Amino acid sequence: MSRRKSKTVQDNLIVNGPAARARAASAHRASKKGTIMFARTFALAGAAFVMLAGAAHAAEYSFRAELNGATVPTITGSAATGEALVRVHTETQTVDLTMNVSGLSLEDLYDHVIHSGVGPVHLHLYAADGDISLLVPFPYGASYTQTAGGFSLNVSNYSYAEGAAALRSNVSFDDFVATLGSEFVYINIHTDRVNDGEISGRLVPAS
Repeated sequence: MSRRKSKTVQDNLIVNGPAARARAASAHRASKKGTIMFARTFALAGAAFVMLAGAAHAAEYSFRAELNGATVPTITGSAATGEALVRVHTETQTVDLTMNVSGLSLEDLYDHVIHSGVGPVHLHLYAADGDISLLVPFPYGASYTQTAGGFSLNVSNYSYAEGAAALRSNVSFDDFVATLGSEFVYINIHTDRVNDGEISGRLVPAS
């Protein structure tokens, strides 16, 4: 799991990179504001938000994503693909991630965010008004494993509070869960080739 180079850390430069904003603008008729508007996201979530909030007895929500470089917000032409399963546990306020990626190696992952402590794989919110927010980081470590054709990432019981502290985020766990009911939450993989994200996939409820 050795990395090739070290870079000076800047707080979350990747989240609002110019290429990411350009793609989000094209996809969602972006404004140029730099902060997230969660109230608008809740409105867009509609019935999905009501379903999540109303199911208080449920302790786990599951989402899946198919990652590629052919759809917004990562129209990069990358041949890499991936599939991910995200589980959110409300009782422990933790997140699980199981992801398998083909066509990208660990050496391809973006060194800058690796050394910043937030890792190269994130959950992002690409809001309808163009705002982009990093919701959950998955720091680089033993959970990343090289495979024959790519890499896998297996994270269990990752504390949402720990991730929020790494991001200096004041978004509560309840607001995070509600945001998952929107249509604009993606899992994104940042690489040395495409810093703003080479492949991504939208989270949808797992059947």
